Amino acid sequence: MLKRLFQWAIARKADDGVTLIELLAVIVILAIIAAIAIPVVLGSINSAKVNTTEQDLSIISEALNRYATDHNGQYPTTSSASAITLQGTAATANGDSVTYYPPNSSSSTTGTLEQALAPYLATIPADGWGNAFEYSAPAPSTGASPTFTVETLKENGSYYYVTNSNGVTDSTTSP
Repeated sequence: MLKRLFQWAIARKADDGVTLIELLAVIVILAIIAAIAIPVVLGSINSAKVNTTEQDLSIISEALNRYATDHNGQYPTTSSASAITLQGTAATANGDSVTYYPPNSSSSTTGTLEQALAPYLATIPADGWGNAFEYSAPAPSTGASPTFTVETLKENGSYYYVTNSNGVTDSTTSP
């Protein structure tokens, strides 16, 4: 049978055109390939967003820890326990500010976290989904250790966050 198919294919003239069956067969094959490829590509995109977010959280955490090393273990503090927006332009628009010590200064000032971390981090990135990270670091009570939390909300409603006491965490609840 295969031999007859090859003979038929060779015997066909170039001007015979394409039959409807052949066209439908090609469309079905392309649909099967697309059905396999699309979920793989979409899964890869989401995986890349997750990896980007985890790496960015680690980078921000490292910058905050370098700041604390240079400032006697203190982190830039927020005015309240509620989280503020991390990205510079969004933070400025929201009026979100932190109290921090500029380089080579013994007096504190108020500004965005991006300004506070400028010597340690060129810019504060958005998470993998394009959202701004949120930062919280209330002033510690007397004798308490200073803490910070940087978090972001993923598309599925769970959180990625990092604190000064642990690495990047994937959780269904906010820290």
